[in-house]
Parts: sequence; structure tokens; C-alpha cells
Amino acid sequence: MDLHLNQTNMKTVFLRYWCALLLLGTVIPSMGQNNLRYGTSAIPAVVRSPYTYYDVLRVSSKGWLQQTFNTTASAWEDYEKTKNLKNADGDFTEIDTKYWVDGSSSWETEYQTNYQYQKDANNKVIEMIFDVQSAFDTYTVRYIYTYDQNRLSEVEVAFKSGGTFFPSTHSFIKYNNLGQRVKDSLVDVNTAEAVSSREYEYDNNGNCIKELGWGKMVDNSWDTTMVAQQEYFAGGKLKRRIYGFQNAQGDIMENFYDEYTYTNTGNVDVYTTFIKQNATSPANPFMYYKHYYNGQNKLQTIVSKTFSLAMNRWNNDDSILLNYVTAGGAYDTSYIHTGANNGIDWSANPTDRLVFEKNATGIKQVASSKLNMNAYPNPAATELFVEISTVVDVETTLTLTDLTGKVLRTTEVDLLTGQANTIKMDLSGIPQGLYLLHAGNQTVKLVKE
Repeated sequence: MDLHLNQTNMKTVFLRYWCALLLLGTVIPSMGQNNLRYGTSAIPAVVRSPYTYYDVLRVSSKGWLQQTFNTTASAWEDYEKTKNLKNADGDFTEIDTKYWVDGSSSWETEYQTNYQYQKDANNKVIEMIFDVQSAFDTYTVRYIYTYDQNRLSEVEVAFKSGGTFFPSTHSFIKYNNLGQRVKDSLVDVNTAEAVSSREYEYDNNGNCIKELGWGKMVDNSWDTTMVAQQEYFAGGKLKRRIYGFQNAQGDIMENFYDEYTYTNTGNVDVYTTFIKQNATSPANPFMYYKHYYNGQNKLQTIVSKTFSLAMNRWNNDDSILLNYVTAGGAYDTSYIHTGANNGIDWSANPTDRLVFEKNATGIKQVASSKLNMNAYPNPAATELFVEISTVVDVETTLTLTDLTGKVLRTTEVDLLTGQANTIKMDLSGIPQGLYLLHAGNQTVKLVKE
């Protein structure tokens, strides 16, 4: 069978895939964009995809408007729009998505989600309630969070019916003595039985190298439901992530895998997602999406290819080129050019565009009151462990300097709310004395002995 898709179908699939890259973070804001609210996170912070300029636009905007170009009318026409509202802490309070109906010349709501929070004295979320209204369903869900030593330890999920919340599942999260998340367990409240679990393994540098998912089958036996392995470059940046299922022999059925390359300055260069034709043959993917960046973490091009078994070759499918235009610092517009079927033959005019309205409340900047840092042991000899917690997702840099400000060590840290973020720092070769450890606006004095 020839798996090559025709140009029209591929363009539809590809544009939906590309738009899904933006919508994923808002459809499920609790898992990836803002705070780690769910008890079972499929991907720990250490194996998240590289954070790029496109992500910054998505998560720090009030919303965006998607438009398509009508060549007959020579005008841009509305297609879909999304609204993101946040509070002062960077938590989402409302997310709306609407689509334009030509027949009625009006906007129709696809879904609307409203969030309510309760926080403790440390500004940690202890309860979140969100109401979802869509064209297909309306429901209310409550999450209750329990912490142990500043780490998320339990999550209870309850659904509302007739004005009353009925607990559905309870998640338990375990950490090792280094503060690394090692196991998530999901229990059915009604039967008091475990129904699934996720285990994590780490290397000596604190990188998560394996995830193993378990689930209860119909016959009440337990079996692996997913497995993933991660490889890293020497500096700790993610190189490859392989994920799929595991067979009876313990081999990974590699249905999907991602590969990453970076520039010499540490910015993402190329990110590729492969989809496997034969799960037992890692050398034979039948489709891939390759994302190219401009060296400054700006997503520029997405190229898709499918493999033709009949022709025994790779076929070029529709590709996407992104151009960014900033207007007055308040808006960023990304123009989308789609390529021809055989090679990247860009059209003179873009076919689609997204206009982002920037939000004053972003998640890239975290005030000192929202970020906590603990370094131990202090005094330290050859190695130091730094535990950082925050109430919002954030990228930050952990820096060790002497009293003159000279930088001795630096580490990029991708912090995820509710998850233990423990970084190991090698102090070998640093003379005895007093030093300063910086993260965001926080500074800790360190004694090297």
C-alpha cells in the first residue's frame, strides 16, 4: 500500500497538526503550560520539548486570531480565535476558543473553560475547580492538591453532579532521597484499587532516562501500557526520546521517537518527530515532521514527508514556512506559507496567519516572591544540590559567582510547578571561600570548603 497522501489531504492534516502545536497548551493548560496540576504527568519537566519563541507567543498572549486568505476577495477572513486570561500569579482564569460561521456571520463558542483557585500561605494551589462548556458537553471538575516538604504528593480528582462533587481518582506521587519524582500511582476511589502507575528512572546527572507505564487490564492483570527512553547530550540537553509500547520480551515497540539538535550557543536547531511504519523496526519510519529554527529559538519551517512503499522513496508533502512581524510590541503576527507537493516551493503570498495579542502577565518572568531556592549541603565540598520551587512554569538560569561577580558555573533550568526541581552542581576545582548562587531574583550565599 502506498502511504503517500495527496496534496489536498496532506495540507488539511498538516495545518491541523501545526495548529495543534499551539492549541495543546491551552486545551490542557494544567499539564504543560502553567502549573503541574495533574497527579500523573506523562512527561516530567526534564524531557519536555525545547522552549521556543513560538511557545512564548502562545503562553504569554491574551489570545490569537487565526485567519485564512481568500484569493478571490484578496482579503483575510477570520477562521478561529482563542482568548487566554490570567491572574497576577500567571494562573489561567479563562480560556475560550471560538470559530467563525460564514452562514450566520458570527462567532460560535467551541469551548470555554473557567478556573478557580484556592492557595495556601506559601501561594501553592491546594484546590482548583474548572468549568468546561463546549458545543458537545458541559462539566465541572475539582482537583485537590496535597504537598509534603514543598513537593506535590497527592491529587484528588472529583466530578460535579447535582451540586455535589464525587471523587473519582486519587493520585500518589513518590520521590527518592534526591527529590526526584520516581513513581505516580492512580487509584480508583470507588473501588480503592490501583488502576495505573508511571515509574521514572534517572542517570547520575539527574536526567530522566526512562519512563515505564503500567495499567490494569480487563482480567485484572497488570501490563505495560507505555515505555519511553531518553538520551541526552553531554550538557544535559535532550537528544532523543523514544516512546511506544513494550513487548513480552521487554523490547520497546518504537512507534514514535523524537530527535533534537542544538546550535553551539545552546538554542534549539532542529526538532524531528518520526512516526513508525513498523514498530519493531526502528530504521523504518513512514512519516516525519521536521521543525527548523533560526538559531534564536524561533520556529521557522515545518517539513513533512511520507514514505511510499510502492516507490521505495520519501515523498515531500506540504511544508509550512513561518514569518514573524511585531507591531508596536503588542502584537506578533506569524504568516504561514504552504509549500508545493514536490519540494519547498513557497507561494508568493501566505495562506494563513496567526495574530497574537501579548499579555502583560507572562510566565517567563517570575518575581522573587514566587521562587524559592534551597542549596545543600552548605558548606559544600565537591558537589551541591539546589532545590528550586515556583508557583508558575518558568525557564531560569542557575548561576554560581564569586563576590566580584565572575561566573563560575551556569545551568539552564526548566522549572515546573508542583514538581521537585533538584539540580546537581559540580564544585570540583573551585577554591575554598564564599560564593553567591543566583536563580531569578533569588540569591543564596554558599560556603565552599
